[in-house]
Amino acid sequence: MGKVFEKINICELELKNRLMMSAMVTNYCTEKGEVTDRLLSYHRERSMGGIGLIETEAAYVHPSGKGYVNQLGIYDDRFIEGLGRLVHHMKEGGARAMVQLYHAGRRTSKSMTGFNVFAPSAISCYMGNKAPRGFIIADHSGDTIPKEMSRDDISQMVEAYRLAAGRAMKAGFDAISIHAGHGYLVSSFISPFTNKRHDEYGIDDQGRYRFLFEILKAVRSEVGNRPILVKINAEDFIPGGISLEESQVMAPHIERAGADAIIVSAGTVGPATETYPLNRPSYTFLRTLPMCTPRGCYV
Repeated sequence: MGKVFEKINICELELKNRLMMSAMVTNYCTEKGEVTDRLLSYHRERSMGGIGLIETEAAYVHPSGKGYVNQLGIYDDRFIEGLGRLVHHMKEGGARAMVQLYHAGRRTSKSMTGFNVFAPSAISCYMGNKAPRGFIIADHSGDTIPKEMSRDDISQMVEAYRLAAGRAMKAGFDAISIHAGHGYLVSSFISPFTNKRHDEYGIDDQGRYRFLFEILKAVRSEVGNRPILVKINAEDFIPGGISLEESQVMAPHIERAGADAIIVSAGTVGPATETYPLNRPSYTFLRTLPMCTPRGCYV
């Protein structure tokens, strides 16, 4: 147990211990994605508690990627000043600060963002079933059919990640994480359950990983030798999705593509007729929440 409190390096970034606070939704931002005093106080308290590395909640890199109402934004330069204040509070107790870059993908709606819902393939998130209020999904229509992304759409989204990483560096973050799990945009490209493309961004496993690899390359161009972490699903827990066996093969590919560390999680979203297992009603809609996911799947 004592080793947990020893220093460790991720690349050249030294952490005072091996404890990391992973991203958690707070809903403490403004509806425009701006940092608030409440969010600053929240992260300051976590830093003062002695954690070594704090990861922000998901920060959406493009206006079309907003997944819930009061989510942290990083899609415009106007957020840099507020993010800089957030970094200061995150570091006040000696923690290092990391921002999680994210796009909701098919787990949002046009009524939330004002944009088309983007995904690798035109596969609905909830198959006509309404997501219950209070869950991460921001819209309650539940049956939005996403727009299958064109190559231009993909290029623009990769650029959005690059620009967001640059803003993070200007704000003073020590590290970047990329959310590639839980059925959001990057995860949707990776999983065969949601990626049915027949071009270079689909077909086989390397095609499904290509979007993430391009994001890694773009982000690296902005962050230099600062650490990049990637959050993946070790298991989608849905028929036809990512399995533990595939994720074990995938992880070294992600490392070779530029990731310095991998955050292992699990769970995605799918149709109500495919549940794993239906021991809680919420399994019908979301399998990424801790209270709805089988014990032992988080590492």
